[in-house]
Amino acid sequence: MWKTPWQKIIKRSEQIVCYPSSLVNIRYLISDEITSVASQVRKLVGTHHPLLQTAKTLISDTQGVTELRGLIVLLISKTFTRPPFAINAEQRSVAEIVETAHTAICIHKDLVNIEKSLQNKPTNWYYDMQFGNKMATLCGDYLLASVSKALAEFQNTNIVNTVSKGIGDTIESLFCKVNVDNEENYRRYVYLSSGSLLSKCCKISVSLRTNVNDFVDLTKSDEDLAEKWSIHWCELYNICEHINALVIQLSNEKITSKIFPISKKLLQSDNLSDDLQFLHEYLCKTKILVMNSHKSLPEYDLQSKSILAEMVELLYQDAIHSLNLCRMLP
Repeated sequence: MWKTPWQKIIKRSEQIVCYPSSLVNIRYLISDEITSVASQVRKLVGTHHPLLQTAKTLISDTQGVTELRGLIVLLISKTFTRPPFAINAEQRSVAEIVETAHTAICIHKDLVNIEKSLQNKPTNWYYDMQFGNKMATLCGDYLLASVSKALAEFQNTNIVNTVSKGIGDTIESLFCKVNVDNEENYRRYVYLSSGSLLSKCCKISVSLRTNVNDFVDLTKSDEDLAEKWSIHWCELYNICEHINALVIQLSNEKITSKIFPISKKLLQSDNLSDDLQFLHEYLCKTKILVMNSHKSLPEYDLQSKSILAEMVELLYQDAIHSLNLCRMLP
């Protein structure tokens, strides 16, 4: 069977960490409570509530990219674990937590502002959106409650506080005023929206290495290295998402995801060519930041370190391809 480059690299990553990415948060998604909610969500078919698209993306992601965050945590864990030790149960739990928290926040973002959109809408639209909002709230809250329970099982207040801060930063980003003309402001937004949660989970996972007491003096610096790399990875991943959203807009295809701040700015630009060049330079600069951080990663497990570098290169090449498509579109 033919596979895309992402499918191939994810398959190899799963073999390295000995854990399928599809199982990262499935423990929470197959519970009786979520099954009950899913049966109700079927009633939204045909209503165009955004919760349906999110559910479809989570269920039918053939690339496996939607579950990449948990896999990144496991690969970082493997990279920082000295042989002959392997990824332990606590580190797998951290991977499940970051993926489940991200899923919950994505679902909560599907809430529709009914009062703002009510004008010139039929009566049944109001009830459909109201019902969809209730389902999104219920499902997202359940997943966040599952995350809270998993955090409590660590019996470690530092872990609870660190992950909670990451989740709080992600929520805060939803209310941030984004200025894409100010690189510092924009990088701050990216950090809050995706970098904070992933980087904090990577940092925690490294601290939970098996037999860490044998090299306590290196633990703090290793945690900081893992955190720094994952922050830059999120910056690269975010800019690539923006570029892909821009391609969809410029080609007038059906919108299947939200429009990112950079995409909005470029769509309103009078000089798209110059702005695409700016985007290209921003992309290259971000890739350099990731690879510079990558050089500092330890070489305890060369396979894990190598696969992380391949992911960075694949993201970059995908983004370059999308930029070239933008330049060719009329």
